[in-house]
Parts: sequence; C-alpha cells; structure tokens
Amino acid sequence: MRGLQVELTVNLLPVAAPVYLGDNDSLSGLLQHQVETWQALREHDLVFNTWDTGMGKTVAALLYLQDLAREYEETGRRKDVLFVAPVNELLAQHARDIRDFVTARKLPFNVLEVTAEGLRHLEAGAGPGRAGEKLHELLADPRQFAGQSGIGDMLIDADTSRPGIVVVNPDIFYYALYYRYNAFDRRNLFLDFVSRFAYIVIDEFHYYAPKQFANFLFFLLLCEDLGHFAAGRKVCLLSATPAPYMRDFLARLKIHVGEVRPPEVEAEPGTPGAAPVLAPAVLHLVGGDVAEQAQWLRERTWPLLEQGQDGAVIASSLHRLNRARQAVPWPDAGRITGPESSDNRHEAAARQLIWATPTVDIGFNFAKKQKDRQGLDFLVFEAFNHDEFWQRLGRAGRVLGKARCDFPSHIWALVPEDVVVTWRDRVGEGGTYARSALKQLSAELAAPPPRRDLVHYLGSEAFYLETFWPIYQLHGMTALEDRPYIQSVFDRVKEVFAGASWRSFGSMIRAMRGYAHQEEVFRRAEAALTTRDAHDFLFWWSGKSAGPAEGAECLRHPMYRRQVLDFVRGQYAAKKAIFSFRECLEGPVAAVYDPKGIFTDTAGAVYGLLHLLRYYDLRFFPGAEEFHRCAGETPPPADFYVEVVKFREEPLQLYYRYECPQEVTRSFFMEKYATRPVALRGLGIRGRSARGGAVHPLPAEVSRFLQDQYVVALVVPDAAVGALLSACRGAGIAPVKVGVTFPDAGKEVEYWAVVGTAAYLLYPEIRPAIFRALRADADKELPVII
Repeated sequence: MRGLQVELTVNLLPVAAPVYLGDNDSLSGLLQHQVETWQALREHDLVFNTWDTGMGKTVAALLYLQDLAREYEETGRRKDVLFVAPVNELLAQHARDIRDFVTARKLPFNVLEVTAEGLRHLEAGAGPGRAGEKLHELLADPRQFAGQSGIGDMLIDADTSRPGIVVVNPDIFYYALYYRYNAFDRRNLFLDFVSRFAYIVIDEFHYYAPKQFANFLFFLLLCEDLGHFAAGRKVCLLSATPAPYMRDFLARLKIHVGEVRPPEVEAEPGTPGAAPVLAPAVLHLVGGDVAEQAQWLRERTWPLLEQGQDGAVIASSLHRLNRARQAVPWPDAGRITGPESSDNRHEAAARQLIWATPTVDIGFNFAKKQKDRQGLDFLVFEAFNHDEFWQRLGRAGRVLGKARCDFPSHIWALVPEDVVVTWRDRVGEGGTYARSALKQLSAELAAPPPRRDLVHYLGSEAFYLETFWPIYQLHGMTALEDRPYIQSVFDRVKEVFAGASWRSFGSMIRAMRGYAHQEEVFRRAEAALTTRDAHDFLFWWSGKSAGPAEGAECLRHPMYRRQVLDFVRGQYAAKKAIFSFRECLEGPVAAVYDPKGIFTDTAGAVYGLLHLLRYYDLRFFPGAEEFHRCAGETPPPADFYVEVVKFREEPLQLYYRYECPQEVTRSFFMEKYATRPVALRGLGIRGRSARGGAVHPLPAEVSRFLQDQYVVALVVPDAAVGALLSACRGAGIAPVKVGVTFPDAGKEVEYWAVVGTAAYLLYPEIRPAIFRALRADADKELPVII
C-alpha cells in the first residue's frame, strides 16, 4: 500500500444517440442504430454493429427475429437462431433478455439456454445419456426436456415445431464445429451447428483472442463455401472495440458485409431527435492499482457510499481486488468474481458496492431496480491497455431509458503512472472532452497502450493443424466423386488466412491420420505402436532416416520401446492442446472453506489451487470428509480441500521443475525442446519467496500433481527472453520459470517459459527471436510439431 503518486481530472460530456423517427409505430422508442442494424441484415449477409457499450446492441440484433417470426407464421418454415455469448454469466443474462423480448413482442420462438453443466443434469430417453447426444436431441425437440432442472429457465411452447433461439457459450459451439464431442455424436453436432441456424448472433466479438477469432472465421468461411449465405443465412457480430485485424479478415470473405458504427462526433442531450445514453462524468486518472491505492480508495469512495450512491470497483486481478476490499469494509457489498456462485453474483449486482473482476467486462448489466438514474453513480477500475480502459469506462453513467440523465458520475481509472504523465502533457488538467474525441486522442497517444493481438497465429502451422481437423472429418464422410470440393475448401482457407504453410492437402490428410494413430497409442499404449512410430522417433532423435530393420529392432528393445511410446504420447499431447477453445492446462483445483470471507463469499467454492497458494496462507484438509466436518457443506469434487487462513505477507513465487531423462544433454534439450512448443511429462511444482528466493515447501501431493500429465510448454533460450516477456506483457499472458536439471550439467538451469495453449499463440510472434538466439535460419518455416 502506498500514497497517491499522480492524479489528473478530466470532465466528460454527456452522450446522446439518435432515435428512430420513422413512420413505423412498432419501432417507437428505439435508437436509430438499432433500426439500421435490422435494415442492414435484410440487405447484407453479415452485419457488424460497433456501437459503444451501453448503447443497446443486443436489442439491435434481436429486431431481426421479427422477420423470421413473420416468415414462420406465413409459411410454417422453421428457422432457428443461435446466440453465442462468451461466458456463462452473460449467457444467463442474454437468455433472460431474449425471453423478455420474445414475450413482449409475442414472437413464436422457443428460447433455450444451454451450458455444459446444464447438459450434465438433463436426462434423455432411458437415462442420463451422453452430453453430445442430449445436445443433439435438445436442438431437435426441446419439448422432451421441459421442466427438467439444469437447462436454465427455458421458454418452451407446446408446439415443438416453433423455431428455437439457442443461447450457448463459444465452447459448445467450438466442440461441435471441431468434432470434439464423443465419436457417436460428432457428425450430428457438426451438421447441427453448420446447417441448422438461419440467423447467428455472436456477442462481444472483441473479447476473443486471434485463435478464437480464427475458429469463428473458419465457420463463416464454411458457411460461405457450403452455400448457406446464398440460401439466406444472416450473421450479426456485436463489438464495441473490434480489433483492426478483424475487419481486415472479414473483408476477405466472399459475402456482403455491412457495418453499423457510431458517428465520429457524438450528439449531446438536448440535440433534436436524440435520446440521452450516458450521463456527464468526472474522470480521474490515478497512477497505480487498487491494492497499492487501497487507503486512497477508501478515502474517495466511503463519503459517496455514505451519501447513498451506488458504485463498483473493477480490478484486473482477483488477488488485488480482495486486498483492496479489506480496506473498504462497507457492509452492503458483494463480489462478482470467478469463485462466486451464480446466485451470489446475481445478489451482488443489487448491492450498493460491487467488487468485480473482468467477469463483468463482457456485457454485464449493472442495472439497479427502482432507480431513476444510472445504475452506477461511481466507478473505480484498473486498466492496462486501450480496449480495457474504454470498455470499463463505458460501464458508468448509463442512462438509456432513465428518467434522470444529468446526475454526474465519478470515475477513477487506475493506470500505469506514465499514462497519467502523458495525459497531463497532452490532454491537460481539468479539460472538458467528448468521449469520442478523448478516445481518439488516447489511441493516438497510445496511453494506455494498445492490446497486443497475437495475430501471427493466423496462418501458423498450429492454426492449420487445428483448422484442418474438421476438413479431414468432412473428407472422410464425403463420397469419392465429391472430395475435390473438400480440397477446394482447404485452398480457400489458405487464401483467406494468407498463411505461408508449405502443407499440401495430401500432406495434411496424412498428418491427420498420424494424429488419429497417435491418439490410439495414447489410449492403448504399447499395443498400438508400429515400426513407423519407431522411425519417427529415430529421425527426431538423430536427424537421420532409419531403415525397416532398425525400426523393428528399436521396438524389440524394452528401453527403446518405452522411449518410442513416450515420444508418440508427447506428440499426441502437444497436438491435442491445440484443439482447445480456451486454456488446455488443467492445474489442480481446490474446494475452499473460507469462514472469514477473505477470498470468497461462496461456501464450498472451487478454484485453482496455484492461485490460492500464491496469495493466501492455506490449511490443507486430509480429505473431503474433514472438509465437510469443518465447513458443514457437502464437499464438491476437487483435487484438494483447503481453508483460507489469511493473506500471505508477500506472494509466493511458483515455478516448475523438470528433470531431463538420463540421455538428454543440455545441448540436445536446447535443440529439441527450446525451439517450439513441446509436451513435457514429469513437471514438478515448487514454491519460493518472491524476494529472497528461499524455497517454500509445498505439500508433496501438490508438488507431484502434474508429474504424470503432459504439459505443453514453450521454453525459450536466454537470448529470446526479452521478446517473450514483451509479447506476454502486451497480450496479458503470465510467463513462468522452469528449472531444468541436466544429467551432464549436474545442476538446475532456469528458463523462462509459457505453458498451455498460450504457447501456440506466442510461438509465431517470437519464433524469429528464438532462432536468432540459436543462430538458426529464422526465415525457414518449421512446423510446430515434428
């Protein structure tokens, strides 16, 4: 905790948006951009609405439902709708909003909220069934699941022929599109998601990383190639802060794309034909973060709370948020954070003071009941990049549809100190700005700096492996005479993404067959090994091709056979990690007993143990039974059961430890393991003091938790560390240390690394630096997986 360093104050003008002034009485009260979005969808295949946060983009997307409803009533043709929301919290909110919209306008739709957890609780036919099977049946006939718990508060009419609006998170969408469900369900679900929906809405499009954006873009490309746009399919993308590369790639599609964007100069309240949407605000820029400025935070917010004002504090870090919360013990407060239950989050939204993590960045509604002005009177938030700053700033002062629009909001933005200094020099103290003008100026100043989008993943070797998997599956279920068309889909992918892949269609087919074989080896172990596996291993080991006799001899020798098995399993694990919409690394999770409410207000919350170890003193229970005795709660499934005792005086530094096999020298490790993402088996977890480096012992079960798992890691040589850390800072990725013990060195050598799916995102960005460090030819494209 430190004293206030630098602060700057800027006044923000109120904002109004044009309202619809046409002759259609049914559109009375709507904003012009909402009606324009509806009209644009009638004329374009895809419409991109980029109006700011709080301007009613969701309603803009829902207006097109009226066209589908009218067609259904006139012709009886059922046209289903898919609505993709990025996180489950937003999923429930959107499902409620859609149900309200459909009910108010008497539209003939069933509304289904679908999550993985909900599918687990459904029962289909004779029993629980597979998740993929239940999802397929739910899309075909939702009526059979009416009244069951776990699927959300569905709106289902007795007439099952009605079209459905299916609200899902992108994980379900991804697993269906990329054939990740059970083998019995993959084909059905792929066809469901590619062919069923006449209208698709993807909300908060800016939220997705380039890898996730590529998944959606591939879907749009498939829709284009399969003729769905020509048959009338419509897509609406909603994003307040789209990255420039998104527009560039969408322009490469052979479809009609329209954009509904806000004017360069926004209107002010009182402008004829405009409705107030944002109240005036006083913006204070403060150097630091919420934990450093905790005492200052209390001094600023406590008087406002005593006046009866409502507010929120948004931090990028859960640990910093909880630290700051200790300094402001306001009784009518709640948390909207990852560990909290859905019920607790919903209750917290109604509290006077809300403590929140980036869970609320993506469309969360802070509306307060029975309040005639904005839901949040004041807002404190951290922001370390441009998008984060403006996304969070838009949470305050929302007055669309409110009776009172002139009550000024107070906003404190906690930013790096150099940002405050830059604003003081160029923006000035006490000035008055329109938000659009200030946003443009902050972008020109790069203060806060832009988020680093890891766009080099698009067109990388990992990207092609991921994207080709559904193409490979299509190829397998297509008649021989039609297979040239499947090859044309791959050619179109290469054309759109402009990657420098040396892969031909035939080589990709062989690679996918190899991946399928490696999966078989992973499941069946030595029984599935072939001499080809031995040849691949020997080539990887020596760089030389081996003959048939050498491969067969290798498999006869128990030690070499084990090495071949480890090699093939590692190759499979490295590729499998690519097929993950979010993070592939599953660390240990702990059920939490927190009687003091230091970490969470949810009884029996489950959260990542490594985060808890780093920031909190914990007491480990022997097992679930002891946890139940102390907590009084039914213990949820977890790897560990812990009690939060207090905050650590200083964070614990966690790092990984890897002991190389006896035959691996340091030079061999640098050549084979430090030039690309690889799967390491046998990682240990260690802890030490962040300051002095003194070893902090962890429970043996924690240290050994990952030892039998394959963990994808990008380990970089020392000379490439600068490039790695720079890319991680800009992209918000946390690098880690890996201590490697070499048999020939007799000591542990530490390297910087990135673990999990992020390794594939970062590798194309820093690959030239890695190979410069190794004095290799940085221009030659190498595959991610050998």
